[in-house]
Amino acid sequence: MEVIPIGEVVDCYSSRSEAPRQGAFGDRLCRIRIYEEFAEGLDGLERYDRLIILYWLHLSRRNVLKAKPPGSEEVRGVFSTRSPERPNPIGLAVVRLIEMNGSTLAVKGLDAVTGTPVIDIKPFLKDVDCRDVD
Repeated sequence: MEVIPIGEVVDCYSSRSEAPRQGAFGDRLCRIRIYEEFAEGLDGLERYDRLIILYWLHLSRRNVLKAKPPGSEEVRGVFSTRSPERPNPIGLAVVRLIEMNGSTLAVKGLDAVTGTPVIDIKPFLKDVDCRDVD
């Protein structure tokens, strides 16, 4: 299996300690630059005001299987938490698209540090992404 970055966060938080624990708690304007060879894939993205950003939490430890969520005293399996420390540190944020300038996206709601590799972008579809699963 191979995952390659399609771009990177070029302007957001300068450190993990500065970033909010979830993107939904942040209001900073962040910029994502999509690499030239993937820029054509942005065509049509401007029609969406919300996006799902998948990114590689490159500063996280990958050998963690137990975590204690914020506000909890209970240590539990990492897959039952949103901890960035995990075997495959994939971050996910639903962001508001503020502006597209060429292959650079300005977004709000991201909790990544500058330099974070972006691995995918998908439109957020309320009818699909907020639907209950039976």
